[in-house]
Amino acid sequence: MHGVGEHISRYQADGEALAEGGYILAGFDQRGFGKSGGRRGHTPSLEAYFDDIDFFLAEIARRFPNQPRFLYGHSMGGLLVLAYTPLRQPLVAGVIATGSGLKTALEEQKLKVFLAKLLGKVYPTFTLNSGIDAQMLSRDPLVADKYTNDPLVHFLVTAAWGKSMLGAIDLIFENASRFPLPLLLMHGTKDEIAYPRSSQMFA
Repeated sequence: MHGVGEHISRYQADGEALAEGGYILAGFDQRGFGKSGGRRGHTPSLEAYFDDIDFFLAEIARRFPNQPRFLYGHSMGGLLVLAYTPLRQPLVAGVIATGSGLKTALEEQKLKVFLAKLLGKVYPTFTLNSGIDAQMLSRDPLVADKYTNDPLVHFLVTAAWGKSMLGAIDLIFENASRFPLPLLLMHGTKDEIAYPRSSQMFA
């Protein structure tokens, strides 16, 4: 599960490295991102994301029926897998969450948080800039250049998306002590987008 604003093809290098080790990396562009349809940066609900993951995992199980499967999410994707797993109890061997955005700079943007909560119900398609600073993605400036020049990357999120992510965070902390599967948490200690204390607090 990829991060906000991006798409699964940005993980090509990860896929190649894993393939060399004998693993398969499969993924999809989440609704509103990359080549998937729908309004940019929008979801009608958190459950819609969960349903998409259900469908995806069922398809992967059909294609690779005898392989152990792990559910992996980064940043926004990390939020989704941490919220999804206790509720939907997927048939996977474990979960990997990297750079999960439980605590971010968005918390300090009180107006955006207020608008997400207020407009998420009454004007769900109200669109805002995500506020992602590409320069903070990596210490390698080429990563930022590729991100900002990628035609499939965008910086749009809707009020309903924001409401869904806030709901996911609440679910994650509510169910943290009941996480049902082996879990690998990883987080860059210099991350300025999704703060490292996100993973520390969950752990």
